[in-house]
Amino acid sequence: KKRIVITRGMLELGDQSDEQHEKIGEEIAYSCDELVIITPDFVDAFKKGISAKYHINVQCIFDQEKLLEYIKTLKTQDCVILLENLIPSLVKKEITES
Repeated sequence: KKRIVITRGMLELGDQSDEQHEKIGEEIAYSCDELVIITPDFVDAFKKGISAKYHINVQCIFDQEKLLEYIKTLKTQDCVILLENLIPSLVKKEITES
């Protein structure tokens, strides 16, 4: 199955944020096929942590409607999705009503 992480990152990390998001990006790259970042706050730190030796697709989808359309495309795919942290309510509604 395709493994996908959808996240906005973690705001509560304070001054350790960049370092921790780099580490998280590294772990995601090691264990997943795709990372979808839904806010611009930690894009650079996530990408810095993703090693070139892992072939992971990184998408930045900041618009909620576009994210919803992307989620809808996943319904026909054999995949596992981790929704990490706060996810827009219209996306949550689409997933829970399916």
